[in-house]
Parts: sequence; structure tokens; C-alpha cells
Amino acid sequence: MSLDALKLLKSILPYLIIKKKQAQLLIEFQEKMKDRNAPKRDTFRKLKQEAYFYEIRKLNFKNRLHLQRLSEETPEGEATV
Repeated sequence: MSLDALKLLKSILPYLIIKKKQAQLLIEFQEKMKDRNAPKRDTFRKLKQEAYFYEIRKLNFKNRLHLQRLSEETPEGEATV
């Protein structure tokens, strides 16, 4: 993420409702990863990046309906919510 993207996120943050938590995580991530001189292949850095990725992904899917069949006997196309 570029510094321009960080500025943009900070400027629109007060206006976000649905994606506010994701934007806050992206801002936090960018501020913690500012050190451009850090090795790109650092294992700890990679783990932190993955943790942010999964947290944002979890938030993105939080309010979606997840359809699932109750059993194999449930006909295809029918599901419960």
C-alpha cells in the first residue's frame, strides 16, 4: 500500500460505516509495516501480514449469508440459512 493510499484511508475513515473496521486494520497494518528497509522475506513480518489478511477476510465475510446443506439427503440447490 502506498503512502497516498494511507492518506486516502485516513481521510475517508470518519465517513465509513460498513468497512470502517477493515480500513482501521489497513491503516494499522501500513503504519506497522512502514519500515521499507526491513527484509521482505522476514518470517515474522510475513506472519504479521498473513494475520492482517485473515482478520480483514474474516470481517469481509462476517455479514454474508452462508448457505449449507443439512445433510447429503438435501436436494442440490436447497439449503438452509
